[in-house]
Amino acid sequence: MAFGFRAINDNNEVQIDGTYTNHLIVESGSYTQPAFSSGTSWKDVTFSNTYTYPPIIFTRQSYYLSLLSLTKSGSNFTGFRTLSDTGSTGFTVDWYACVPSEAISLENWGMRVWNESSELVFDSGRNYMKIKDAVTFTTPSSAGASVTVNTVGGITSPYVCLSALQGRAFITPGGFSIYYYVLAKRNTDSQWQIVINPVYQFTAIGNGTWLPPSQQLIIGSITA
Repeated sequence: MAFGFRAINDNNEVQIDGTYTNHLIVESGSYTQPAFSSGTSWKDVTFSNTYTYPPIIFTRQSYYLSLLSLTKSGSNFTGFRTLSDTGSTGFTVDWYACVPSEAISLENWGMRVWNESSELVFDSGRNYMKIKDAVTFTTPSSAGASVTVNTVGGITSPYVCLSALQGRAFITPGGFSIYYYVLAKRNTDSQWQIVINPVYQFTAIGNGTWLPPSQQLIIGSITA
């Protein structure tokens, strides 16, 4: 940015930028992803509140997981649905939901930052997801193919941003659309496995393509 406010830590990493809206943690929880069964291994999670902005979902789990969709009621977002992969016998998922800074906290001390549009982008009275790494990887090009992605080490309880992983649609000669989901699992706190598999099939709704060729694995943490 050419003007405004920016806070940088001792490692020269930008922590607060007046042109960037920090995403605060609004909800969290844990649930058990069900065992895989004929492509229906999904789990619906309901928020305790509703949100006008689409929440970004971060998860921590030991097996492959993909964000199928956010759920809505009218114009408000009410929850999300996740899918696992073949081989799943059920596993625990810890999750956080994050949205852009909206309401001012009730704290009467600290610091708040607004952008040039008078939108609140940071409030020290709020708890934010801290982005620790973003690694570009080549999306696997065929069903069952996987890729290992190494991320920065030394992170306590890293979470993967499922919202950043994008599925890919392919139209078969028979006119059906098979949707290939990109799923992630944690090997270690600094290594993730990405796989692409067809876990959903529905009537074709248009021409599909194998896109995008590359994506970003975004890692967050709730600790400093």
